[in-house]
Amino acid sequence: MKILMGLETFFPQMGGAELHVLRLAQAMRKRGHSVTIITATPGPPLVHGLKVYRFPMLMSQGKKSTLALFFYLPMLFRLVHQHDVIHGHYTAMVSAVMGALAKLLRRPFVVTLHGYGTLDSSVQKDRWLALWRRLSITSARRAICTSGEMASVALRFLPPHQVVEIPNGVDTREFQPVSRARDSLIRIGTVRRLVPKNGVQYLVEAAPLIVRRSPLPIEFIIAGEGVLRPYLERRVAELGLTQRFRFLGALPNDRVSSVLQETDIVVFPSSAESTSLAALEAMAMAKPIVASAVGGYPEMVGGNERGLLVRLFDRAESDYNAPLTLPEDRLKLLAEAVLRLVSDEKLSLDLGRRARQYVSERHDWDVLACRIEPLYRSDDRGLGHNPVRREPPAIP
Repeated sequence: MKILMGLETFFPQMGGAELHVLRLAQAMRKRGHSVTIITATPGPPLVHGLKVYRFPMLMSQGKKSTLALFFYLPMLFRLVHQHDVIHGHYTAMVSAVMGALAKLLRRPFVVTLHGYGTLDSSVQKDRWLALWRRLSITSARRAICTSGEMASVALRFLPPHQVVEIPNGVDTREFQPVSRARDSLIRIGTVRRLVPKNGVQYLVEAAPLIVRRSPLPIEFIIAGEGVLRPYLERRVAELGLTQRFRFLGALPNDRVSSVLQETDIVVFPSSAESTSLAALEAMAMAKPIVASAVGGYPEMVGGNERGLLVRLFDRAESDYNAPLTLPEDRLKLLAEAVLRLVSDEKLSLDLGRRARQYVSERHDWDVLACRIEPLYRSDDRGLGHNPVRREPPAIP
């Protein structure tokens, strides 16, 4: 089978969804399929042996991209025509165009909903994104949703039998537990893009209380790059904690596991998330995690069974409009959850062990590839595969 996958951003710009596409493509190639990628991100024509076609003018989403589309259309038409199944990721312009062309050429179109461009908070101020979302989802024969929250959006546009929940995946051979005894220094880490919705700013604000009340010395490891980094470094200095923080910057994928290996506790205080790939990687390494009780985290953590949830917001829904700080009582809740794991090593080990088992059984790429592959069929045999059964909410 020849599979064409597309998304706006891809290597060398890598985040959770981009790594999801790379790993899915590799898993499908391992199963004997041919996979090609199209993206709007400039870069090399080959990535890990995958052919990548790049259309940089499709990145801006607005009128400029719409005009550029006419220039790219013949090549996009040929690519869709040459493939057996089309798989869009996110719901922005690239997926929308792929879906429309697939419908025209009678190719099965599958779309995976990751978060940005799908959730209302990410499209409510941009009529182009709202348009691409509608076109991407309504063109799809199958919508793969990475969380129940994503499924609730898909059900506005598609009947339940076309909507399937399949979470993000992780390579559990690459991310394995490594025996490491705690020493006298507790390392609290996070591996995130430094943007408001990922909430690293809340960990910084909670840090003084964690340091003050911890029975052991604390070091914070912040791995990631983004627009908030200068603010975070400045705020750490204002709090007098510069010596307690290490900012590592952006990491290549092959370094993430070694950084996680250093940590004792990993924190994800996000305001919006589907199935966090970074959290899955930490869980696969049997690290105890602390996460905000929004979006896909409650499903992943399972009611504090595989990590600790913290109610940082007065809602359970994801929201990309994240503030720079939170009320003091919410920051205290975050600090107390971290301190609980600092003080109780047995709890940390138990949570990590259960997290590893859960990820191995539910999120390994070999498992997920077996679930996604039937959805590529051009007939309806894949539609009965774990369809979502929910009442769709009203369209606002």
